[in-house]
Amino acid sequence: MKRQKIIILPRLYDGGGDLRKSWFVHYSCRNPKTGEMDRFRLYDGFTAIKTEEGRRQHATRLIKKYTEQLLAGWTPFQADEHVIYDDQVMYEYLAKNFGRKKKSNHNLRVKVSRYLQKHKSMWAVKTYGTHQSKLRIFTQWCEEQQLSKKDPVVMTHAVLQEFFDFLCAREKSERTVDKYKQVLFRFFEDLQSLKEIRENPVVGIIARGKVVDEAAKPILKEDLDILKIAIQTQDPQLWLACLFQFYCFIRPGTELRLLKVQDINLHSKLITIKCDKAKNRITETVQIPSQFAKLLVTQYRLQDYPKQFCVFGQHGYPGPEPMGRNNFRVRFNRIRDQLGLSKDYKYYSWKHTGATAAVDAGIPERHLMDQLRHKSFESTDHYFRRHIGYRSPAIDDHFPDP
Repeated sequence: MKRQKIIILPRLYDGGGDLRKSWFVHYSCRNPKTGEMDRFRLYDGFTAIKTEEGRRQHATRLIKKYTEQLLAGWTPFQADEHVIYDDQVMYEYLAKNFGRKKKSNHNLRVKVSRYLQKHKSMWAVKTYGTHQSKLRIFTQWCEEQQLSKKDPVVMTHAVLQEFFDFLCAREKSERTVDKYKQVLFRFFEDLQSLKEIRENPVVGIIARGKVVDEAAKPILKEDLDILKIAIQTQDPQLWLACLFQFYCFIRPGTELRLLKVQDINLHSKLITIKCDKAKNRITETVQIPSQFAKLLVTQYRLQDYPKQFCVFGQHGYPGPEPMGRNNFRVRFNRIRDQLGLSKDYKYYSWKHTGATAAVDAGIPERHLMDQLRHKSFESTDHYFRRHIGYRSPAIDDHFPDP
């Protein structure tokens, strides 16, 4: 198997020596969840330094610090998903130290890699990344317990319970623990269907993670006004991405990042989310509210770009190559933090903010269910209760005084 790059060491971007431009140090690491190279930029400290020599000295310190950390095995990702791999679940602390392939047919790593490879073409990229990262952590734990070289038949219910006790001891969230249950249940279910094990050891596991609400929160009106001005001024492309979420409820990952000009029918005011990009793997359409459709034509002039271009190209406008993963999230977080706003506000908050505004405007639930691309009122009701809260006109207008 061809070896992959694992890191691109830090270097300086100096804007061609122009002190009026943003200077930053940038480096790249392979994301263990997605398998893609993610780029990171370090802006801290440059703006306050007004001389070229001072900025270059600051850059040298940053480059030295992050180069040493990266070569020592640190990554900007979660500590328990260390770094880089060269098969489906291969962990490497540093590429030069690890990378040996296991040859035993009974090896856990081999079976996990086989399972992931079998399903890779059937799963969405994010789904595959979730399974890959969770199974990689499980494989690493098994290796530490001297279990990885044995046949998976030794993975008894008691062994799996130990693993989940390990997760809970590390204060993993309830949602994360449940996701591990789902991923491992499906993996062992696959082994069971192949008659490689008799029983699924995940059945009956008792584990409850730390109760943490990790969901993005809708943005309050007073904070929304501040964010709107800041993003419009500093990052017009990011603002357009926020508007797509706000008006059309398009998910900010693969759906929005890979959206193409040809997917948008400006005349009919419709957007087609194709099955290969959709979370549910179904091609569907959503409406473009009139005021947003007008902006797309008059301000952003999407009709002037080639149909095959990605709406969010790499240079701030539509282009042949899409924006990198997590790029908008990082840009949003930077502006949010500059403003000192709550970290409960996430890039994904714009979708929930739009849904909240639509409910307050009195748009019927049935219409919102279609715009959210939910398949039932139950799904929409659950979404509203989780992200917006229960709303009753009767309570609002007719609640009696004491």
